[in-house]
Order: sequence, then C-alpha cells, then structure tokens
Amino acid sequence: MLKEAQLNSDLNNAADLFGGLGVADVSEHPRARALAKEREEKEKELKLTKDTPLNAHPIFDVETKQDYEKLRKTLSSTLTPLAKKSPLQYSNNLTIDLVRDLCGPLTLEQTRKVVSTLNALVTQKTKEERQARLKKTGGTSTGGAGKKKVKGTVNVGSAFKKDNYDDYLGGDDDFGDDDFM
Repeated sequence: MLKEAQLNSDLNNAADLFGGLGVADVSEHPRARALAKEREEKEKELKLTKDTPLNAHPIFDVETKQDYEKLRKTLSSTLTPLAKKSPLQYSNNLTIDLVRDLCGPLTLEQTRKVVSTLNALVTQKTKEERQARLKKTGGTSTGGAGKKKVKGTVNVGSAFKKDNYDDYLGGDDDFGDDDFM
C-alpha cells in the first residue's frame, strides 16, 4: 500500500515535471483524464431503469464503513416512507421478511445481536406508548387508575371554632328568618 502510494506520487511528480515541455497535450493531469474517461464509460453503460438490478447501482458498491453507513441511511430513508404510504401494512411484512433474509447468512452470535437490538427497540417503544397513554389518562407510571385524588384535611385541634359550626347552630344569618333558601 505504501509502495503504491509512493509510485502514484512519483508518477504525478513526473507528469508535472514533463508537462511543460510540450511533449504531449497536457490540458489536464493524466490521472484525472484517465479517471474522467473511466467515469464516462461507466455512465454510458449504466442507465438505471426499473428493470435494472439493484446491485448495478453504484451505491451498492461498498467497501468501507462509510460506504455501508451511506447505504444504510439511503435504504432506511427510502423504505421508511413506504410504511405511511401503504394502507395494507405491506411494509410490515417487507420488514419482517427482509430482516429474516438478511439474518440468514449471519452467525448465531450476530443474529443474537440483531435480536438484542430489536428487543431494545421494543422496550423503548413500549415505554413511549405507556408514557403517552398515561399523559392522556392522567395515571402514574407506577400504577394507579387515574388522577391522584386530593385528600381532605382534618382539623384535629382542641380549640373550638365557632365559625365552623354557624351553619349547624343557626348563627348570624345575613338573610333573615323569612328566607327559605
């Protein structure tokens, strides 16, 4: 790898050195010209249509971790709106079948990691649903069937307060004796 990088550097330096001598038409760097030609050839032969297999698409040419991340983000952003679009829940079946097919060639340990990740997602969604339901009904997360009831306060003081018993004893009336209500 180091040797290849050194060779590329030497070739680039030689092209820069001899480029000004008029030996060849050097309107652009030879490496850049070769890459442009290669790119044009790929574009000519790659015309994507509905019948083109997916693996012919350049996004499926993955080698690095960044390529895999880009592929994952592209697939998820493309497939996620299908769940909202399909009233018959075809996306649900697609997801189940796709996960099953993708886990087929994995080892047991890798499949367990997938299951663990999905279980964590289920736990998170369950908590979110429970919180939304409790906000709606006013319950508590530890149980309880509804809103907390306010308990009345009881005065256990030993002093007698006359104004608390005026209604029962017929104390100072503002309306007089002829008011029946």
